[in-house]
Amino acid sequence: MRPNLYWTPCAAHSLDLILHDFVGIDSVRNVLEKAKRVTNFIYNHNRILEIYRTYCNGELIRPGQMHFGTNYIALQSILDHKNGLQRMFTSEDWSAS
Repeated sequence: MRPNLYWTPCAAHSLDLILHDFVGIDSVRNVLEKAKRVTNFIYNHNRILEIYRTYCNGELIRPGQMHFGTNYIALQSILDHKNGLQRMFTSEDWSAS
């Protein structure tokens, strides 16, 4: 028996579990799925990726499969590149592609 042994939860793991619970909300899940589709579309098409790099500085962060926190980091990445993405999707380059 260990009378002085204390259990302390890992903060990162606890936050990951909380973010995992948020994915259960339909509106959050829908936003995350749309963000994944946009990001995957850009990275799966070389010409679109080239156009993206013309209009946006930096790379989009791809949502992760295992850690739910990376999904929200990816959403922040899309928000950070919002103006460039809007210019890209309304550009002549986009229309021509």
